[in-house]
Amino acid sequence: MPGHCRSEYRSALIDLEERCLKLENSQFLLHGMCYALALLVLNWERVMLNRALDSHPYDIARRLIYDALKVVELVGLSSSLAGSVHYPDTRNTMNNMESRHQALFQELWTAYSREDYRARIDAYRYRIEINNLIELINGKSCIDFGCGHGNFCLALREMGAKQVVGVDFGEKSIDYAKNAAKALGIDNTSFIHSEVYRVNYQDSSFDFAVQNGVFHHLDDEDSAYLEVYRVLKPGGYFWVYTDGIDSIQGDIQDSAARILSRFSHEHVGRVLYSFGLSIGKRYHLGDSFQATYRHTSLEDFSHRLGGYGFRVIRRLKGGFKTDTDGEALSDSWATEKFGSGDIRLLLQKI
Repeated sequence: MPGHCRSEYRSALIDLEERCLKLENSQFLLHGMCYALALLVLNWERVMLNRALDSHPYDIARRLIYDALKVVELVGLSSSLAGSVHYPDTRNTMNNMESRHQALFQELWTAYSREDYRARIDAYRYRIEINNLIELINGKSCIDFGCGHGNFCLALREMGAKQVVGVDFGEKSIDYAKNAAKALGIDNTSFIHSEVYRVNYQDSSFDFAVQNGVFHHLDDEDSAYLEVYRVLKPGGYFWVYTDGIDSIQGDIQDSAARILSRFSHEHVGRVLYSFGLSIGKRYHLGDSFQATYRHTSLEDFSHRLGGYGFRVIRRLKGGFKTDTDGEALSDSWATEKFGSGDIRLLLQKI
């Protein structure tokens, strides 16, 4: 039956991309495309969370994609009458993954209010607790590779870590983290503006390390993992999160990022802000629309981690309804919806 194989909805995504890439780089068209893609991402999230679907997920995804295509076509038909401002194409202004993400994530991370930031710290405290990691953290020295605005670092410290270091290549993000720690009165935390490939610490300096959804954005993942191995003590533990392969959500986000890659993150960000979304949804859509992911399967990833010198202790869980691991994997359509799912692992340095 139509829609019951991945190629059906992926073909629809190709149609959507091709149509969007034929449109001009105008402010009017950017608003229209962002609106269509936001509807697609958010409507798929609604389907993703439904544990009692009465239709095949591939068929539902295909219909949602074609609904987005209809919106884009209507916007395209009206564009000649809009007289809109034209934007320059930004695709060739940043020549690697890191330079694009450095600009993007600094803007996303530093937009959080103190209240929203507090909620993110609490979310990571919850994840530490439900994964029974407190005894691995309590009284230990920890480092977060790609800490963003520092929410995981502060959660580690509040859960008993003796010392926490956060490393990130975003200077604005590091400044935000330092100010947040000071405002919250959280001591024994250090935030360093640096690439993750070479941090200024001696070998075997830390008991616990974190890589939470960062290395799949890098040009050279291998070097980053080897640097974690270098600074982690023998027998030390390592929290890892990376994006799985073959999820419908991932395919949609990849297409959205390719469609909007010719627009600057500032222009896309302004459109998302104009939608009046919560900061969480604005971050989610900003990430979905412009971040580039390197997806992997659990099997391939585990094999690669062994090559770096780590052994997999167990799979971790996100604990929230939007996470595609843990209880989500018991969904009757889990493989079709989530593919490999969110890959969160507890590792140990051999």
